[in-house]
Amino acid sequence: TPHVEVAVLKQAEEGRGLVLRLWETGGHDRDANLVFPLWGTELAVPLGHHQVKTLLISAHDGTVEAAEVDLLERPAAATGRSTAKSAAPGAEQR
Repeated sequence: TPHVEVAVLKQAEEGRGLVLRLWETGGHDRDANLVFPLWGTELAVPLGHHQVKTLLISAHDGTVEAAEVDLLERPAAATGRSTAKSAAPGAEQR
């Protein structure tokens, strides 16, 4: 996505997925479109202007989840939490 940088991509400290930190650099609210070819799916993550957002990415049962976490990889506060889910094509939704 133009004007969105990946600042961090690493294994989660607890080993339960990947940590992805995104930074909106263009000064406008926009969606970051994340493509996961290995899982055959995409996610749209909303970002505010100049926002830095840290996500814990996990995949299971054909579904990819992105849950917002803080810099220490703890779940984000209830008011700032966002979660995105996407099922791979042909995957069963529960």
